[in-house]
Amino acid sequence: MPPTNRSHRPVTTLIQMIRAGHVFAAAEPTHLSRERKNGLNTTMLRKILRKVASRQGSTTKNTILIVAANLGRLLAQALYFVAFARSVGPNQFAHFASAIALAVIMAPFIGLGSGALIVKNCSRDSTRLPAYYGNALFFTSTTILIATPLYLFLIGKSAGHQWATVGVAVLIAELVFTKIQEITTQAFQSQGKMQLVATATLLSSTSRIIAAALGYFLAGDNLNTWLVLYIASALVPCAIVQAIFLKSYEVTRAAHFSEVFEGLKFSIGISSQGIYNDADKLILPRYSTDAIAGNYAAAYKIVDVAFSPIRALLTVTYAGFFKAGSGGIGPSLSYAHSYLPSTLALGMAGTAGVFLCSSLAPMILGAGYEETATVLKYLAIIPLLRAFHFLIADALTGADYQGIRSCIQVTIAALNVGFNVLLIPTLGWRGAAFTSVACDLILCILLYGTAIYLKKREGNVNGHHA
Repeated sequence: MPPTNRSHRPVTTLIQMIRAGHVFAAAEPTHLSRERKNGLNTTMLRKILRKVASRQGSTTKNTILIVAANLGRLLAQALYFVAFARSVGPNQFAHFASAIALAVIMAPFIGLGSGALIVKNCSRDSTRLPAYYGNALFFTSTTILIATPLYLFLIGKSAGHQWATVGVAVLIAELVFTKIQEITTQAFQSQGKMQLVATATLLSSTSRIIAAALGYFLAGDNLNTWLVLYIASALVPCAIVQAIFLKSYEVTRAAHFSEVFEGLKFSIGISSQGIYNDADKLILPRYSTDAIAGNYAAAYKIVDVAFSPIRALLTVTYAGFFKAGSGGIGPSLSYAHSYLPSTLALGMAGTAGVFLCSSLAPMILGAGYEETATVLKYLAIIPLLRAFHFLIADALTGADYQGIRSCIQVTIAALNVGFNVLLIPTLGWRGAAFTSVACDLILCILLYGTAIYLKKREGNVNGHHA
């Protein structure tokens, strides 16, 4: 989505003036006739600016679609979260949040980053999509088989074996169905088919809303019924999106083993992101009561919901980074900077919303969530920090610096785990909140500093070649 600032008004005004025939009338050179001017200057500029307007219109339409779809998902997440949290209470919600946190950390390794490779390579060459999608399905099925016993072992260590049912449900929903739908949506994204991306998002939202309604009115505090509904809400949209893709595209079996290492770069980076966002939800239950851990997890979920509009914009811009980045980090950063006003505005709105509405959380979530209001005030700055560093990180990825991005994210993940282990035993959830904010701030500094350094280095290299 083009940034919503005044820089676009001259372009729009100029297009309107040219269409009306008012441009260049006063600046006509005396040695050119009005007919020649109209035949050359105005006609050429009309063509150029119509192309610009067309591109802006296309981007705007795509952004409106994705934002609308993500607003639907925002509503669905909020409704499901509130219905589930109120029904099962903070104790059971804490263990469910732990299972989700572990799934978020492990999910990037399902498929070995093949979804990201689809966006990167197929946005540049659409003929490669059938082979890359087949490759993604092959690696996804293989890695799910490997990850399943590891996930169940780790969730047993973190939450206790009595929560194995929760682990199995989350594994099926998140690491199987949601992952396959995510890869299929990335395939649509690589082809610029934002209508289908929006459709996939709305299908997921509708399924979650239906699951929330059924759970709230029929399941009550029965956790097992909620888990069945949770699996169903992931299965149904996954099946529909998969059917839509297979109706329009062929799938070939071509395992690109040579790109496994490149895919792992994406997996490591995204998993590291999961660690510094969610490791606290795995560590906190071991050093505090389930109720406190549930309050903290609920507050963090609200922060994630506040970040959803920014995620919508990032979805629209992501494929464009690979096109811009084919010319190096300079064009990729320029592309990022063009969207910076929009992302920062959304980030500030998210931060302000979380802080100002924090006192409403206990009333919405119900009894047992009184501490959530205080936690939210500590975490409120996170949407703004994420709005900045996600955009700069995508600029690095688009310019083929995913390896460097992943190294920075691994460093932040290590810092996050270290700080959490050090601070949570003594400071409880406040230590976890401090760690989250500090790590996001450090990530902003490292990513932007690295991007500027790489830009200068590329400039020096190009200068020497010239």
